Amino acid sequence: MSEEGVRIPLNFTDIPCHKLFASKPPESIFHYTDFNGMSGIVESKSLWLTKLSYLNDKSELKYAIDRFKFTAEIRASKINNSEKKEFLESTSKNLNNLENTNICVASFCEDGDLLSQWRSYGNDGSGVAIEFNANALNKLSNTGLMNLWKCVYSEQDQHLIVDGLVDILLNSFDVVYKSKEINENWEATKKDIQGYFNTTFLRVAPVIKNSHFREEKEWRLITVSRPFTDENWYARVSNQRVSEYYKLNFDLIDAANYYFIQGVTVGPTNEPWMKADAIGVLLRKNGFKHKHMHVSQIPYRS
Repeated sequence: MSEEGVRIPLNFTDIPCHKLFASKPPESIFHYTDFNGMSGIVESKSLWLTKLSYLNDKSELKYAIDRFKFTAEIRASKINNSEKKEFLESTSKNLNNLENTNICVASFCEDGDLLSQWRSYGNDGSGVAIEFNANALNKLSNTGLMNLWKCVYSEQDQHLIVDGLVDILLNSFDVVYKSKEINENWEATKKDIQGYFNTTFLRVAPVIKNSHFREEKEWRLITVSRPFTDENWYARVSNQRVSEYYKLNFDLIDAANYYFIQGVTVGPTNEPWMKADAIGVLLRKNGFKHKHMHVSQIPYRS
């Protein structure tokens, strides 16, 4: 955002510690799902990113909002400028209105054979972990539609991120406050800053996760907020599941080769190699050029 040639620091890169989450991913990351999910991904050549408010942990965005509000309250108590203080307090308060925003995520794990992941997302072991080339997914950041970012579980690191978010908000206020006296649209300018800040906050908030989930070692593909009129926005309504999704077509990643699926690990289930053979055929028949197939080494049966 800029105003009359003056840059206003509201981008996530303006957060000093942004590399805590916007860092280089490992070579491979893994998406755990059941066999139906695997077939759907391969045959539709797409990945369905779930709207944040429909995830299993419905408190995720609220957790990030509460962390921000706690920090903002402390910072506001130290501000002498009453208008600046009110600006921070009102921005913080209004974050509650963002809990149902159209941000969607797809989850990945750094570990391709993790028991807790099999239990939670891999159909209690009777599923798969799809190995994605993380660098290929990371290129989606260039589209402006989504980012591949690392989840942050450390409360100390979360504090740095939240403090950085408060900093860019207040720094942006300071930049435009210098021209307040000649700004005929001062109130509108403040609202614009809040709007741009909300966009940045919503991009970053999904990486802030409760420390109890740290074993998941999660990376998230996070969209910017999308209108429900987007052609790739879908809703599913059934007796078993009601949810909203953003459909990421794989052509957006690699329209020719489909090299970004590196392989598949079959969970700790019966006859894993037979299932691995069938999955290999499914991948090849749908144009994927995977490099390898594995079976879980965990001595666990659902």
